[in-house]
Formats: sequence, structure tokens, C-alpha cells
Amino acid sequence: MSSFNTSKVIDMNMMFTDCLSLTKITFGDNYNTSNVENMYAMFAVCRNLTKLDLSSFITLNVTTRERMFMGCTNMQEILVGEGWTEPTDTEKISMFDSCGVQDVTKKPNSST
Repeated sequence: MSSFNTSKVIDMNMMFTDCLSLTKITFGDNYNTSNVENMYAMFAVCRNLTKLDLSSFITLNVTTRERMFMGCTNMQEILVGEGWTEPTDTEKISMFDSCGVQDVTKKPNSST
């Protein structure tokens, strides 16, 4: 995934949904989400994912995150970075429905 050019992508709706065999994803710093508006159910029902590092994700333009991690029952940690904007409380309920975690973990700033 780190070599994908996603700089013009605006919709990542259900991109990895139902990837039951998926155990790891490496996005890298080149995975550009700055123009993405829709992340609806992006990782839904990825039951074998235990950790996601989304620290390179920029979610400033994202307007839809419902069910983003829904059904990720074995998830233990979702790391996000400085570019992650906080979802509303209503979005959070849907985002983490039947997920192993109920919120993201902010990755410590590497420059401090």
C-alpha cells in the first residue's frame, strides 16, 4: 500500500471491508488521505486485524467515518497521528461498533 498514489482519492468507502484474511496493512508515509471525504466502513469486519497504524492519515476533509472499524473484533490498537481529526461522539459509536477497541490511540509526536 505504501507505493499507491492516493493523492486524488476522495472516496475510500468500504475499501477493505470483509477482508477476513487480512492480518496486517502497511500504509507508509506516502499513503495520502488528505483529499478523502468518505471512509465509511473502510476496515469493517476485518476480524483478523489486531493493530492498525494510521498515523500517516490526514482526516481533515473526511465527513463520513461511520462503521469505519465495525466488526474488527480482534483489534487491540489503532494508532493515529497529528493529522487525525476527532470524530463526533455519534460517529464514534458507529465507528467502533463490535470492535475490540472503543477509540484510537494518539501516536506520540516523534519530534518531541
